[in-house]
Amino acid sequence: MADSLGTSSLLSKIGQYEEELAKNPDSQVFVQLAEAYRKMGLLEEASAAIEKGLPRHPDMTTAYIAQGRIHAQQGDHEGAVFAFEQALQRDAENSLSLKGLARVRLMQNAPNLAIPLVKKLLQIRADDPEVAKLKASCEAQVVAAKKDPERSKGAPIKTATMVDIYLKQGLFEDALVLCNEILTDDPGNVTILAKADEIKARIAEALKPAVSETKVVDTTPPSTQTNVGSTPTLIEILENWLTAIAKRRTHVQ
Repeated sequence: MADSLGTSSLLSKIGQYEEELAKNPDSQVFVQLAEAYRKMGLLEEASAAIEKGLPRHPDMTTAYIAQGRIHAQQGDHEGAVFAFEQALQRDAENSLSLKGLARVRLMQNAPNLAIPLVKKLLQIRADDPEVAKLKASCEAQVVAAKKDPERSKGAPIKTATMVDIYLKQGLFEDALVLCNEILTDDPGNVTILAKADEIKARIAEALKPAVSETKVVDTTPPSTQTNVGSTPTLIEILENWLTAIAKRRTHVQ
């Protein structure tokens, strides 16, 4: 139920962001739009939103962070590295950029490149549990590389932390594959069994139709509602969303 409400909320936000961009192409909400698309798994739309907005806001750090996340979720590690590095050029101590780049470096099985990023994060976000997980994953990859240098090249280290990194990037299928590989070696690992069940549930939920006749709470501010007494259905939200997209794509810049 919570995931369904989350989907309807994202649809509503996407419609609002698209409408705003149709009225004002210079608006900075293209970043929020891209993030909403990304969270729904609509990566092409997310990428298009960033590519359309970045030329208008070439120094916007959050835009490069969003772009890095999208590339990482698409499996384009080099593109993700470039985007996160662009973000860090504009804000060298941005923790989201540092975390994103460190995760990608770990996905590339390059702990030597992730460790300096994690050290910097420890200086500015020492109490952040995500930073602690990144540190643990770096250490695990270093140990694995020392034990078996050839086997570790190009392959992710099979740990719960790496599963969490994949999940953080929205790579649910990759996370599930990694869980299955861990369970092949350690079938009694209750932590990984629980994570695998969670991932399966999230994938199943994502595969459900995003639109239904279920009533949802309208997130539009009261001052902009055309009919305060009514609550829109997901169908109505989606129709408004598609209309806004059509307007934006035909907008003459």
